Amino acid sequence: MSLAELIQTLDHQAAIYKQLLDIAEAKTAVLVRNNVEQLNQFLQKERKLVTEAESLEVRRAQLTSRHFATIGYRGTGYTISELIRSTHHSEPKQQLIEMQQALASMLEELKRRNELNQQLVRQSLAFVDYSVSLVVEDPSEDLIYKHPQKQLAMNGKNRMFDSRA
Repeated sequence: MSLAELIQTLDHQAAIYKQLLDIAEAKTAVLVRNNVEQLNQFLQKERKLVTEAESLEVRRAQLTSRHFATIGYRGTGYTISELIRSTHHSEPKQQLIEMQQALASMLEELKRRNELNQQLVRQSLAFVDYSVSLVVEDPSEDLIYKHPQKQLAMNGKNRMFDSRA
């Protein structure tokens, strides 16, 4: 296993995360405009990219484990930081450092953007819930003015004598 293959996999992961970040930014605008059709299109693209990112992560973990096995380390779940520490050649080490920084930055921004989108979805759902509650209001809690005679008839308290007279 060469470090070049691992760096290439990391580069491919970075490209996928960049696409996911672009979609997350576009989803923010779509959520603000409440364009459900376009949101569904973005979600489909996002699902495909997430599946691809997951398979690349599995590949990266396999390549990393194989690399550590060839240099005599035993174990699983090695990080990029450990990979950087184990690399003694300056060029691949520098590439790994740059990749680690780029991936960390992208993932942090993606997390922030997804939290914003999640907040927008929650607000939208709260508004929909409020709107539905206004339409399907409990009749005992009328907020709209009604003529006193109609209100009495609706409550079933239609009296023969009006005490106000």
